[in-house]
Amino acid sequence: MTAFATLTLNDGSADRAFLAKTLVGNLATWRYGAGTYFNADHQVTMSFSLPKVGGSVVRMKQKVVVPVMDPVDASLKVADIVCNIDVLMPVKATSAQRMVAYNYIKNLLANAVSSDGVVNQQGIF
Repeated sequence: MTAFATLTLNDGSADRAFLAKTLVGNLATWRYGAGTYFNADHQVTMSFSLPKVGGSVVRMKQKVVVPVMDPVDASLKVADIVCNIDVLMPVKATSAQRMVAYNYIKNLLANAVSSDGVVNQQGIF
């Protein structure tokens, strides 16, 4: 189990320290104060759920939120860029099988199909 502490993520230009803010039940929240306004904070959340009674699936949810601030009035948030990751893992999956899935997920996010989609807003053609 990983300790609830500062989460360091790179934004492409520098490492950013997302401070551990809340841990309620199985939902952890981190914030990086990117701006001078509270609603300009970047946020990461994660939850991890064991199977319900009679269930056979472990679920991990992660979310990254990057606020989109108005270019003229930086105190005005106009939208959010949101990325949700939802991983369902059968309890019977082996460590090796989970590692294969993790590597696929990690490499998919680093692949050009993902970067073109996010950075350039271009789909597959």
